[in-house]
Amino acid sequence: MNWDDLIFQTFAVFIRWPAGAFIPAAVFGGLFLLNRRIAVLVAALCWAGYAILEILNHAGITCRGNCNIRVDLLFIYPLLWIVSLVALVLLFFPRRRRLKGPDAPA
Repeated sequence: MNWDDLIFQTFAVFIRWPAGAFIPAAVFGGLFLLNRRIAVLVAALCWAGYAILEILNHAGITCRGNCNIRVDLLFIYPLLWIVSLVALVLLFFPRRRRLKGPDAPA
């Protein structure tokens, strides 16, 4: 298995079953409700947007005719990977506490 297979073939299931992309969106949405990290919210929104795009393509609304060559996925799949990985990695790091003033204890 090479990097292209890992990045592009992993999401191939969502082309056949576009509503399935709402599953990672819901998982990231639930994780956002638990920890309120913006990166996790961004991941949830990206997955939801991708799910909507795939549903519209599957219905023939945004892609009419021959949609076998999807150049947009060359951008979307790596973006989803990066956003998802960043969100997951940030879940394992504690949040920084904001200081309320110049003399506030750490």
